[in-house]
Amino acid sequence: VRELIFGTMTTPMTSVVHPDPGGVQLPVATHILEGINFSSDSPSTFQNEFTDPIKHFLLIGFLALFVGAIVFMFMSFQRGQKVADNIIFIAAIVSAGAYYMMMNGYGVVHKTEADETVVTIFWARYVDRFFTTPLILLNIALLVRAEAGEIVMLVGNDVLMVLAGAIGSTQLGSSKWIWYFDLI
Repeated sequence: VRELIFGTMTTPMTSVVHPDPGGVQLPVATHILEGINFSSDSPSTFQNEFTDPIKHFLLIGFLALFVGAIVFMFMSFQRGQKVADNIIFIAAIVSAGAYYMMMNGYGVVHKTEADETVVTIFWARYVDRFFTTPLILLNIALLVRAEAGEIVMLVGNDVLMVLAGAIGSTQLGSSKWIWYFDLI
């Protein structure tokens, strides 16, 4: 059961050199990075490997979020609820930027499973969600005049949920399902 939950984590904390020429040594658990392809290819290599539905989804997501951000910006000029509209504008423009990054091949890594299956991980969406979902929840909480303790609990649980999803997406084997279960 321990191996199912924690995986075979026998790798100690070590330093890994980032593939950049000026690589900085960072202490990380190497089993999390196992199988990730940090190739020095240009980001367009990833973009060329995307299937048409992925390209279309990312383009539609970017356009919808960008147009939505512009709408919220103009709404903040005209309405009295400037704080709410500005918060949603920031969330929408950050999400639009993340989708634009992924559409152009940035914010994406390939990870190889044990059976040599290559999995594409769009890590930019987790960075996007880390910043935007707390803003959206804060906006809703402010609109319903929630108490400060409720807002802190709501936003804190949301951040934990996003972090669990991000960690789960980087795991190999059955240990990833424990992280996804934590999302519930």
